[in-house]
Amino acid sequence: MLFHDSLYSFLHSLHPQQQKDILGIFKGKNKNNGMFDRGSSRKLLLFLLKSSDIPSHKQVMKAVYGIKAHNNEENLRKLIYRATNKIKDFMAGQISSKKLLFKEEGLQMKITLLKNAALLECLRSMNTCSEIINKLQDEIIEGSKTFGFYSIHIEHLTNKRNQTLMLKGANAVKEMDAELEVCQKIYNDINIGLKWHHDLGIEADHSIHFNNEEFNKKVELQYTMLKQKYEETNAPLLKYFYLYHQLYLKNLKLDFDGAMFTMLELIDFLIPEKMISCSFRMGIIYSNCALVQINGQNYDRAESLIMTALLCFKPGRRNYYVVKYFQFHCYFYNGQIERASEVLKRLKTEGGNFLSEFEYSKLLTFEAFILVKQKDLKKSIEVFESRINDSKEYDDWNFWCRVMAIVLNFNLGFRNKAINGIQSLRQIINRGQYAKLQKRNLMVYNALLEMQKTEVSVPKEELATLLLQPFMDNEAEWKPLSPEMIPFDELFNFIPDSGQKVKSVPKAFGMKSVPKAFGIKS
Repeated sequence: MLFHDSLYSFLHSLHPQQQKDILGIFKGKNKNNGMFDRGSSRKLLLFLLKSSDIPSHKQVMKAVYGIKAHNNEENLRKLIYRATNKIKDFMAGQISSKKLLFKEEGLQMKITLLKNAALLECLRSMNTCSEIINKLQDEIIEGSKTFGFYSIHIEHLTNKRNQTLMLKGANAVKEMDAELEVCQKIYNDINIGLKWHHDLGIEADHSIHFNNEEFNKKVELQYTMLKQKYEETNAPLLKYFYLYHQLYLKNLKLDFDGAMFTMLELIDFLIPEKMISCSFRMGIIYSNCALVQINGQNYDRAESLIMTALLCFKPGRRNYYVVKYFQFHCYFYNGQIERASEVLKRLKTEGGNFLSEFEYSKLLTFEAFILVKQKDLKKSIEVFESRINDSKEYDDWNFWCRVMAIVLNFNLGFRNKAINGIQSLRQIINRGQYAKLQKRNLMVYNALLEMQKTEVSVPKEELATLLLQPFMDNEAEWKPLSPEMIPFDELFNFIPDSGQKVKSVPKAFGMKSVPKAFGIKS
């Protein structure tokens, strides 16, 4: 990681006026014999703000110290460290003076409570009148309870309880003890729910959990427990968590009408809940609404929802690029290949560091699909082989990428490469590295083994028939964005003439399919 990359991302996340204010604190002459170099710091910040992408280390050195600079990396590191601390102190001061305000009412209220708590400690250290201290403490206790800030509430109610115990005895604190017990339970339940909610956002789109019955049962159990905890405590955050789990389960069962109903329930619930309603949560809901619309092939509506979701996040944040990832899916399935390609390029150049390894590898798989659609089969093979070589997990995506590479090599007449691919696939299967192969996987694998025995190149018609056979027999189970739905028919410019009537051959673009509606951290 470069010394300056986090400072670059932070500066570009600010509004123009905030950027201007920060530059203002680096004006003037150096103080303390140059211990804090305002001139060099200002050069650094101006250069980072003007850069459209994270610059290299050499570019930063040249911008700050000039071409013939003799300053070493340690000097630059110190400069960045001091400038960053100066900016943090400035931003903290703006919060204290209310010059930096937040749109989210809940966050602003929490800052006010924390400032009052800090004031309370100062007054105690000054031995100020106890009546003033007690009044401020009661305001903090009441405010934190009203707005659901349980950690603040528990801390200050405990302090009041201990003071009352010393002055008035055990009978005087019974009600406070009962309230603390309830609040502690709610606080613990929220922390459990927060962990499950966060884990679901990460794990649901991870390869090891794809079609994993054990994982799905765990999510269903968590959903039941979260709903029960909400009914016991009536804590708004717990309702948000259990509805989000419910959303995952609706999508899992392909109940897209039910998923949309859950989305609307979440929106109706969040909007009036000012203490937990915030831009990133609304962005998550809008993006998931878009994915449900893609399921119904309502692409215009989906695109509108995605644009709304993008307004909730800033570039340089994971959630922003995950929504762009969903936007790519919208264009991809709608057959807007050029627009999909543009989003894909941006994701690769800007969003690579923000997507998970599994998400990024799937992106490469889609890139190969687009190249097939664009008839650039040689480049497509390169992308598939790169995806195979970089993959650390032997999952369905790995299997089908290998099959696609084999099929492409056969299609282009590279028989030896195709045979080598089959042999490599056979070794992996014999070693048991694929946890479980679906019915269609086994059918295609056995067909490839038969091709290996053939002395001459396999005709395209025969290959197409073998790969499309499950759809002719209507045996392929429909699963949104499953690797089992790979569009083999795009490799051939015809429907195989085998005397059989094709009942269902899914098209690669414009088909009723959608990615899983998860992947955003919250």
